Amino acid sequence: RAGYCFTDNPEVANTFKGDSGKLMAAKLTLGALLNLDHGVPENIVHHFEEAGINDAWKYTPGSGGGRKPWQMFDGDYGVKAVRALKFAGYDSVTFNEDDTSTGAAGRTYVVFDPSQIVVQNKTDQQQFSEDEVVKNRVAI
Repeated sequence: RAGYCFTDNPEVANTFKGDSGKLMAAKLTLGALLNLDHGVPENIVHHFEEAGINDAWKYTPGSGGGRKPWQMFDGDYGVKAVRALKFAGYDSVTFNEDDTSTGAAGRTYVVFDPSQIVVQNKTDQQQFSEDEVVKNRVAI
C-alpha cells in the first residue's frame, strides 16, 4: 500500500494491523490535507489522468459498486495516486471509513511520508523509519 493509514477509532485500527501488528498511538503531521469524503475533487482530476489513472478507477463515494477510499492506495495505482496527490501539493488525505464486517466507523488519515509520523509511546519521541513503520504497521 502506498501511504501510511491511521484512524481515530481503535476498532477500525484493528482492521489495519492484521494478525501480526500492534496498535500504537501516533501524532501525525498532516501538512496540506485533502478531504476525500466527496471523492477526488474536479480541480485535481487532471493530475490523476496525467499519472495514468483512468476514470473507471477513481473513488466515488456512495456508489454501490464503487471503490472504497483506502483502495486508492493499493498496488501500482496507489503509487500513481500518491505521486499525483504530491504533485498537486498534498501531503496527506482524509476520509470517513466504515468497516462493514465489524460495523465500526472512523476518520481515516493517510500520510505519504514516514517523517510525518511520531509514535507517542516512544520515550524519545523519535520518528519511525520507513522500515519500522512497515514492520510495526503503526496505527492509531
